[in-house]
Amino acid sequence: MAPMAQLTALLGARVTGSDRNFDRGLELPVFDGLVRAGVALVPQDGSGVEPGIDALIHSTAVESTNPDFARAEALGIERIRRGSFLSRLAAERRAVAIAGTSGKSTVTAMIAHILVDSGFDPSFLGGGAAAGLDGAFPPGSLRVGGSDWFVVETDESDGSVAEFTPAIATLTNLTRDHKEVDVTTELFARLLEQTRERAVLHVGDPALAAVDRPDHLPIVTVAVEGDPVWMRADLVASSVQRSRPPTRRVYRSCARRDR
Repeated sequence: MAPMAQLTALLGARVTGSDRNFDRGLELPVFDGLVRAGVALVPQDGSGVEPGIDALIHSTAVESTNPDFARAEALGIERIRRGSFLSRLAAERRAVAIAGTSGKSTVTAMIAHILVDSGFDPSFLGGGAAAGLDGAFPPGSLRVGGSDWFVVETDESDGSVAEFTPAIATLTNLTRDHKEVDVTTELFARLLEQTRERAVLHVGDPALAAVDRPDHLPIVTVAVEGDPVWMRADLVASSVQRSRPPTRRVYRSCARRDR
């Protein structure tokens, strides 16, 4: 939740956030990073949820009895899961959405590095820090660039991967993890159906062969060198487009950090 709150604030929105560990008086580096990004930290007692807030962004770990969640419900404020909100941010940009049951954070960071080094100046939000990524905001799991490119890690555990409508989708692999294989297969198929420009599929993973490929979508297949199929994927773009000025909105986020 912290990188999401930081990204939203850096994009120009007014963001407040709460955390139980903040209420306990713990001094954690993540809180310094949030404040540096312009996020206002408030107690998780519902007092920070005020009329006029556009939405409450919450993780799936937040219970309906959470004071912030309950206050938002009482005020009729829209409550949006983290993954669903991220898909909305991505829909406003030329997103490269990375999906798979493992390796997503690594691939997301790799693509961000490639685009930055190639001069595309992308934004980036991953599940882990991209070490040495030029322009990354500390601790390194996000970057706000000057173009429409947005490299983003999706999440199949809450099903939000199927809510993305990216320009480019990448599927790394498919195994039984948070969900059964057939459920995740369907989620990945919906992602491809909603992808606008092209998809990149790892054909070295036999399980991905079960994911339906839309007729309208160009597919680039790749595999680890030495697998039966090996093709280098090249990303070509005619120009680097500047992002539209962000609409200033007010968001509130709440996170659970018991674990």
